[in-house]
Amino acid sequence: MQFLTRPDCEKALEELIALKEASENAIVNADDSSCAPSARQQSIYASLDAITEAHRGTTGWRAPETAAARLAPSRAAHVARLAALKTCDETDHKTPCKIGEIIIEGEAATEIKVWKKDN
Repeated sequence: MQFLTRPDCEKALEELIALKEASENAIVNADDSSCAPSARQQSIYASLDAITEAHRGTTGWRAPETAAARLAPSRAAHVARLAALKTCDETDHKTPCKIGEIIIEGEAATEIKVWKKDN
């Protein structure tokens, strides 16, 4: 097992040994069990361009898609239309307009109320 910190490992080891003592079918050798440090190599890059440059030509590697490329066509159209619209306050509630990421179509009342479900 791997743990983020040594105290986490030691606590899990104590619980494992306690479980062994309370169970008839668990085998844990407390003398051979310990928490040993380990290390993993990890690369950290300053930017997406630095990653692309470092891995250029690496077999099986490709640059990640940009956020815009990952958008579904309908979402991309919504985002583009949203960017082109003014807020309902700016248009004095004349539609079409937007409130946050919601596009208001058709006739709107003088005051627009948007209900949002709290999670």
